[in-house]
Amino acid sequence: MNGGAGDLSVAYTAAAIHATGFAMHQRFVVIFAALLLPYCASAVVTPLTGVKALSVGTDFSCAVSQSGDVYCWGKNDVGQLGTSTPAISDGGYYTALNPVRLPGITGVTAIASGVAHSCALRSDGSVWCWGRNSLGQAGVSDFADQLVPVKVSGLPPVAAVVAGGTASCAVTNGAEVWCWGDFSYLSGKLVSGRQEALRAIPARVDGLPAVATLALNADNACAVAVSGRVYCWGYSGYGQIGDNNVSSYPAVPQAVLGLNDATAIAVQYDSACAIRASGGLACWGSVPLINTTGGTVTSSPVPIAVDAGHAFSSIAWVGTGYCGLAPTGVAYCWGAQPPYFGAGQSANPYEVRTGTMSPSLLQPIQKIASGRNHACALTEDRALSCWGSSYGGGIGRFLFAGSDTPLPVLLTGKYGAISAWIDADYREPTPAGIAQLPVLAREDEVVVGIAFDSNSLPESAAPSGTVDVLDGNTVVCPRLALLPRNRQFESPALPGTPSYYTAKCVLNVAGRALGPIRLSARFSGDLNFSSSSTTTNLVELVDGPARFRRVVEFRHTGLDYYFVTSRPAEIALLDNLAAQGWTRTGQSFRVYAGQSPAAQAQRLSVRRFYFDQVARGGTRGSHFYATAQADVDALHALNPQNRNLPKLPFDEGIDSYAYGPPYPGYTCGFYGWELTVFRFFRTTSDDPNHRYVTDPSIVASMSPQTWQNERVAFCALP
Repeated sequence: MNGGAGDLSVAYTAAAIHATGFAMHQRFVVIFAALLLPYCASAVVTPLTGVKALSVGTDFSCAVSQSGDVYCWGKNDVGQLGTSTPAISDGGYYTALNPVRLPGITGVTAIASGVAHSCALRSDGSVWCWGRNSLGQAGVSDFADQLVPVKVSGLPPVAAVVAGGTASCAVTNGAEVWCWGDFSYLSGKLVSGRQEALRAIPARVDGLPAVATLALNADNACAVAVSGRVYCWGYSGYGQIGDNNVSSYPAVPQAVLGLNDATAIAVQYDSACAIRASGGLACWGSVPLINTTGGTVTSSPVPIAVDAGHAFSSIAWVGTGYCGLAPTGVAYCWGAQPPYFGAGQSANPYEVRTGTMSPSLLQPIQKIASGRNHACALTEDRALSCWGSSYGGGIGRFLFAGSDTPLPVLLTGKYGAISAWIDADYREPTPAGIAQLPVLAREDEVVVGIAFDSNSLPESAAPSGTVDVLDGNTVVCPRLALLPRNRQFESPALPGTPSYYTAKCVLNVAGRALGPIRLSARFSGDLNFSSSSTTTNLVELVDGPARFRRVVEFRHTGLDYYFVTSRPAEIALLDNLAAQGWTRTGQSFRVYAGQSPAAQAQRLSVRRFYFDQVARGGTRGSHFYATAQADVDALHALNPQNRNLPKLPFDEGIDSYAYGPPYPGYTCGFYGWELTVFRFFRTTSDDPNHRYVTDPSIVASMSPQTWQNERVAFCALP
């Protein structure tokens, strides 16, 4: 293996991809702080307001305007949006990120959604459904999916409509319950005695007194009678029928024991909870407890009182838990992890209240609705906000990590995300249970990364605003431009992958006091996006040697030789040899100075070898850097005694540490921050030279007749 006049195989990043569980590899340390910014090509960002009703399915959402029109957004693979020709260009995958108005249906007063279908109640008492119809849940007997709203035939005038899983039900003006479709897995249990072939036709549920309200889940249902009694039927495996396990999977409604003053109800797959006339809470089945961690539950086949510390006027299932809505417009939630509730990392019960969200819910909440992956809230100002997973676009945007706080739904405009972080290193192992911050040494640079990211943002709509980085109230990096990542040589190549825009701020902290560091970033100056700010992760500045090394590439203009080094003394020497022809090329990246103390994120050792008298007739030597063990072994075999002799590879030891690509055949940092370092070898006779290149434009300019691309060498930090 021949060496060249300059090479180095170097390091990787401790930066993360996104905070809420979507980091690509265990080696990431830093957590992003995300800020969402609305975008619209016409510079008009319009929130969806004037809403009087909402519903949420699996990866889609719907709303009813004050004028009675229906708008839906999110996934549309089986007609969930109620239109056969939605604007699906926003993210593709049969998806609309902005609400689409349903054609052919007006005068709507209420709406309900199951897994993949919805039903709307009109002011004339008729019900119209659309979407998935595999079990007749859209009310059409051919069981074909309905791409546009279809009137459900055979119903008396209806007062309320509900949906859940693959079933639909209505409470009629006469206080009867009529249902169509079926439970998802308990076939035939929704309406007792009904023939399977007729389940798309509405049928009355017998065995119920006059009903005030109803709740459905995938395989069970509960009705609140006008008298306050509660009746449940369907799946009973967790005691959620509430009759002390007397019945097993009943198709006929059973009276819940000891409950005769219910006013509202919500049903989970394994439990049910009712609001009593006093505002108190009674639950049965696998009951999630309040003021506990880890989703602790207790099992009860009959209702038990659950003390939430508040009186409630309504209740909804959210995620694997519940949210009770107080008369003040504050929602208190329990029984699931925070992202389901949009409450960040608050104490349990999680409190979704006005003025605490980011962006804040500035109005009291009137209703919360949930699907499998996300939830939405209707506030007193008739606006909607959603949170949770962005898969399918049910929250009105695509974000890699979704959102664990409520974000307003936009009628027009799109959202990107700006994130800010500080690259830092793992800390040495600590005693179990002691959490410590990732660290930087006083000798390190503080490198702040800023990223603007949107799956639906075309290159023609690139952000033209700038970012200021602040330390407290002091701007330390002003007016940083967001530049697109060049993906020309990335693997695997994914056509249509959106651009990822980043900016970098480098600070010297030699005179800064030891201790925690947190900076902020502020985006402004673009009419297509709102101006706002976000904070970085928290890292700790400590004494000790540097955790990173900056690699600098030099070129000798007269000899056309390239040389890279991370050693400060060599960098200083070459900087002082400009008169002799040595200049910086502009390529620079960072490496790790030491091995990772985290066992799950071990780094590759970067060894530096020197070949003496290998070029220009033996007048010039060359360095070579290797991370691959096969390369190291081959070099050691050429010089087993490691003698510093001409034309033999002399091992100078470990220079630094690096990570390789995440998978064979992949490049590094596909989502925007880490750099892929390509190794090139100059094949000119008697003039060997290696280059380690991170700039795709330089890669494109290198002639294959002169430079051989030897593969991705390693991953590096900007």
